[in-house]
Amino acid sequence: MNRVHRIGHEPIPKLLAEFSLPAVIAILVQSSYSIIDRIFIGNGAGTEAISGVTVCFPVIALFMASGMLAGIGGSSLYSIKTGEGKKDECIKILHNTFILLALISVILSATVAFFLREILTFSGASGTALLQGEKYLSILLIGLPFQTTGFGINNFIRSEGRPGIAMTTMITGAVINIILTPVFIFCFGMGIEGAAAGTVIAQVVSFLRVMRYFISGGSITGLSPCKFRLSAGITLRTISSGFGPFAMQMGSCITASVYNHQLLKYGDELTVSIYGIIHCITVFILVPALGISQGAQPLMGYNSGKGDSARTSEILKKSITSSALIVTTGCIPVIFVPGVVISIFNPADYNLAVSGGEAMRMSLALLPLSVLHICASGYFLSTGEAKKSAFLTLTRQIIFLLPAVIILPAISGVHGIWLAAPVSDICSFILAAYLLFAGRHEEKRSGITIIRNTEITT
Repeated sequence: MNRVHRIGHEPIPKLLAEFSLPAVIAILVQSSYSIIDRIFIGNGAGTEAISGVTVCFPVIALFMASGMLAGIGGSSLYSIKTGEGKKDECIKILHNTFILLALISVILSATVAFFLREILTFSGASGTALLQGEKYLSILLIGLPFQTTGFGINNFIRSEGRPGIAMTTMITGAVINIILTPVFIFCFGMGIEGAAAGTVIAQVVSFLRVMRYFISGGSITGLSPCKFRLSAGITLRTISSGFGPFAMQMGSCITASVYNHQLLKYGDELTVSIYGIIHCITVFILVPALGISQGAQPLMGYNSGKGDSARTSEILKKSITSSALIVTTGCIPVIFVPGVVISIFNPADYNLAVSGGEAMRMSLALLPLSVLHICASGYFLSTGEAKKSAFLTLTRQIIFLLPAVIILPAISGVHGIWLAAPVSDICSFILAAYLLFAGRHEEKRSGITIIRNTEITT
């Protein structure tokens, strides 16, 4: 474990850059191919096809939530146990997490495939959007178990102090997807189904790259078939630790379904397509905050495990300031020239540029405020305060955003849907600031460290 020992001693800016930059690049590339997918789909299959992909968001979010529940939950425990020097427990956590990810993703995929139309209808799909969504998701379900498992286990590579390798495994799949999607859509005329096929191939290749790392001897612990077994104690601890990120994605899943229903109630399929584009761009702009938070988590987890609360807090502060600066810069074009940005997805659709530009400006006006929520959630997760992380996340999605999406459109029509996000951003910012301030004040008052109970029973 010598290579992770430096996490507790080297300068924080250097470590944060080293661990965050690969995560930022990896998520950036993944977000890019999500955007590029929609650009190709919009230009090759029309704006209505974008609405078909959009109505699949809740299902895709469900798989991502499962990957976060086991993957981020297990890797957070892994980081803490690495800091404590308990290699045997690290091995158990890794193997338990792999089985958990594989089982959950396969069961989910089979269930969604059997009830495909019913699930999409429940998610708000209807008409053309439903037909396009069925075509897209029926193919995508083949690759989602590979993506979920690979994504979850990839977090362990970063926890082992190998962020560069974690980055390349994600980039490999993204690059393949970016290459294959236009080939399938424009050369083979496969439309939205071609986009799905390219994504599946990319997901499988990315999964194989992750597995290669763990079975080739590069990992601290490695994966061995003889060590695969589920432990009730580790599973419960993993679920508890990963519940915050899981809740965030499940909140996204529920909110996306409500968005779809509201968009079709107060708008039409064009507004569904606009929401899908805004969602992609939002994730793209938040990439620095998400990547920096991911990169900071193993650093905070290790130092928390050592009992160094001052160093852990300093990592948090630098994460927040650097994320806020970059995200604010990224918001400039979507606020001042939103029509130009959104017209990239289908230059021939004038209504998309006009209506979408106005919607984007309203929806992303206060996006930089969400940086504090992202970093605070990662901090609480890394320091063993999974309940606070889950509470913070659930509050933003369920208490703030969901009611806003339901109430505001009843007052101001479709404009209310676009105003729901900034309202949620303000409220979640205030709550995150309070929880961070209250936690630090209590820690200083009591004179104790932020070490939490992270013992694992097997």
